[in-house]
Amino acid sequence: MNIGFFLTNGMTSVSPTEEIAQIKDALIDQKYLVVKENGLYVGILTQSDVLRKDGTIIADCLTEKPLVPADLDVGEVLNLMLEHDYGALPIVNAKGEFIGCISFDDIVNILCGIVSAKIDITFNNIVGDHDLETAKHAFLAEINHQIKNPIQGIYSALNFLHKETGKTDQEILIHSIESNVRRIDILVNDLTKHYFRQ
Repeated sequence: MNIGFFLTNGMTSVSPTEEIAQIKDALIDQKYLVVKENGLYVGILTQSDVLRKDGTIIADCLTEKPLVPADLDVGEVLNLMLEHDYGALPIVNAKGEFIGCISFDDIVNILCGIVSAKIDITFNNIVGDHDLETAKHAFLAEINHQIKNPIQGIYSALNFLHKETGKTDQEILIHSIESNVRRIDILVNDLTKHYFRQ
């Protein structure tokens, strides 16, 4: 999944010459602010920036953050955030133009929303002639085999990661992936049980 799916725009923009004291409440509320000068992107100011640098204006506290292409995989962006402790990153289009921001919290919230989303699928077992039924059963058996084996491999890897990590953020992501894999597993089981029952 591309990081552009998680894009956040419409964030509050501030000038690099504004005083930290004036934007403190907005920064506490939103966790990061887009810094622009004459309508052009300058950077992203995060809470960590202000805590790490002793400055009176925004320009004094800004730290450079890498520009993230919108088509970059979300997993790569999460690794980048975790490795360098970025709370938010700027997203650019194919021309390198700033189009929005993404924060770690944005990604986690969307992933958690995906986990809690309801699946509502109705199966209608349309019975055909003998050849059609044979083909249908062969297809479902192949689907069951091809999907469930990788799922079991993912489960095993997740269990290993869960034991090896103590980071809360990583545990949240692992839980999100695990929950979605479990939902796929349940869906495949329901599908095959429904069509294979005599």
